[in-house]
Amino acid sequence: MSNSPNPEPPRRRNLDSDEKIAIIFVLATIGGILWWGLGSSSGINFFKNQPQLLARSRSQPTAQPEQSRPIVALREKPATTELPEASQKEAEQPSQLFEDPDRRQTNRQGQTLPLLALPIPLASQPSPQSTPTPKSQEPSLQLKIAFQDVPRERWDYPFIEGLRSKQLIDGVSENTFEPDRPISRAQMASLIDRAFDSPSQAIEIEFKDVPQGDPIASDIEKAIGKGFMKGYSRDSFRPQENIPRYQVLVTLVAGLNLKPTKDPQQTLKVYEDASEIPTWAVGQVAAATEKGIVVNYPNTKFLNPNQPATRGEAAAMMHQALVNLGKVEPVQSPYIVPSP
Repeated sequence: MSNSPNPEPPRRRNLDSDEKIAIIFVLATIGGILWWGLGSSSGINFFKNQPQLLARSRSQPTAQPEQSRPIVALREKPATTELPEASQKEAEQPSQLFEDPDRRQTNRQGQTLPLLALPIPLASQPSPQSTPTPKSQEPSLQLKIAFQDVPRERWDYPFIEGLRSKQLIDGVSENTFEPDRPISRAQMASLIDRAFDSPSQAIEIEFKDVPQGDPIASDIEKAIGKGFMKGYSRDSFRPQENIPRYQVLVTLVAGLNLKPTKDPQQTLKVYEDASEIPTWAVGQVAAATEKGIVVNYPNTKFLNPNQPATRGEAAAMMHQALVNLGKVEPVQSPYIVPSP
């Protein structure tokens, strides 16, 4: 009995092109999933704002017997949960999971094959950080340039600068004050109107020497209405007359409504020339001395009451009056007469 020959082993069937394409895409899919998994395990989360990594595919087309099985394209399933405002902006970016109709491949029969789309991570677009807008500064009056004729070395500098920095005084021009110039009654009225914001009673002046419509008329009306100044008579103010030093003190005491609290004669003993003060002004000068309003340069023991006051001297005494009202900060000066 003879042995039958060994049967010939079956030969492997050659793969056609469709099957090769299918295998390539399957391997690519597996490789993409492995790549994504390795990236996730390393702490890299490319799909932070995507609710699902892979969405279910659309319904598969019915396979024809003579056609090779089509490769299903993976699609992103629309998110149903509400996203924060920042995430919605990122979600609006075009997804890389949808197939591109223009990039589909065709098989040998000329039929379109859906393209297998691999998940491609999208780098999160950093939300633009708005640069904080600096707060607009509140509008304020621009400080004027320091008076060029009032240097720091002058005795009256701290008083004049204290008023200028608070915009409580005007110069004769934009950058000059003329501190050594005698001050007139009209100029005193202007300084008072600018420095003191006390209520003013509405009055109509009838001074024959103050023309109506003159810019100085308004300042004189306000200085009188605030209780600081008076006319010499019903029809005379003498606006161009230089004001003596004692009248500057009388004017300030009247506007602040100050009264002496001690014996005026005892208070005025600090001045060696107290006898030159007019009798009717003794009480007002004593009240000014008690409140530290009097400033005597160069010697505090001499008041020189009848000497015409300079613009610098008037400014110094006005500054001290405003210190009493708490409108300006006190300054250190050896020429302020201390209260007895």
